[in-house]
Amino acid sequence: MKRIVLGITMLLIAISVSACTGLTALSQAFEFATDEEIFSFSAISTSTLISDTVVEPLAAVSQVTQLSTTTPDLTIDQIEPYLEMFESLLAQNNGLTVTTTVSDNVLYETMSVFTVYDLLNNQMVYTMYYNTVLLDPELPVTETTDDSQVDEAQTQYEINGILVIGATEYQITGRKELEDGEEKISFKSAIDENNYVYSQYKVEDDEKKFLIKVVENGVIVTESKIKVEIEDGETVIKLESTQGANHSEYSFKYENENGVNVLKIKYQTLLDGIEDSGKIKVEVIIDELTNTTSYQIYVEPDHDEAYEHESDREFNHKDQHDDMDDQDDQDDLNEDQDETDSTTDDVPAGATTNY
Repeated sequence: MKRIVLGITMLLIAISVSACTGLTALSQAFEFATDEEIFSFSAISTSTLISDTVVEPLAAVSQVTQLSTTTPDLTIDQIEPYLEMFESLLAQNNGLTVTTTVSDNVLYETMSVFTVYDLLNNQMVYTMYYNTVLLDPELPVTETTDDSQVDEAQTQYEINGILVIGATEYQITGRKELEDGEEKISFKSAIDENNYVYSQYKVEDDEKKFLIKVVENGVIVTESKIKVEIEDGETVIKLESTQGANHSEYSFKYENENGVNVLKIKYQTLLDGIEDSGKIKVEVIIDELTNTTSYQIYVEPDHDEAYEHESDREFNHKDQHDDMDDQDDQDDLNEDQDETDSTTDDVPAGATTNY
């Protein structure tokens, strides 16, 4: 099939999804008015899950400090893979910014860059390079072919490329098509053909939702449904997750509590045949000695004692921050060198300089 720079709905322009601040901006950031917004949300969701689940299994054990006697802590095990995703998606005081331009990578036609912030207000940048192919690029035009048929054919397409986050690279594919008269957009971030996270965006009865599958070694280990809703003027992301016989429902939202950015979570779970419900608060803490960060998780079950848990926070974007620091150091060296060269140029020939 003939490759094109962009489908009809994917324009080579810079777009900004929300330019104001606060909860209003966050609400606007997830209205999904364009395909680019949907693909960016999908890329963030699938890439954070693939790093925390496919690379490290869902039931990975981490150090727990508890005030109760519940072991193992299945409630914590279930939410850990999603913390990075919802931190990236919800801590958007300035909204989610997506910019689509002609690619600077010769292998791909288009480049989309989207920027998010974490709970510490650190900026993280995702870069997606891809080619676009129409699913039906040569629809035969006859006397009975109307404009709507041509438009429908030209707005069904697939993308293939890579997603770059710092020093990490994932293979990605996306597809937009019509199914029973409804638009469906799918997206996949993959390590290889047997280890990937697949998402599907659908609008049913005016309800926008993402269906997500985590596949490890060719086996579906988790199926989830994500919905973005507005409740009492606040953006809430709701998650329903199924893992075997276990089923969990969560409601995530972002708050600033006494100057500290936190995630607030309400949960209802059925894990190993036991029902549970309660509230969870998550904040990022910094180790001043090592300058590393971790999640401090406070769990308040409805029918048990409260307890705390400290979880690793290994963002893929750490390498990116390191790269940015290295670039800053190099820029400083270049500036110093420029200043030295400038000083030397100002010295008359034959003069002696002392430094």
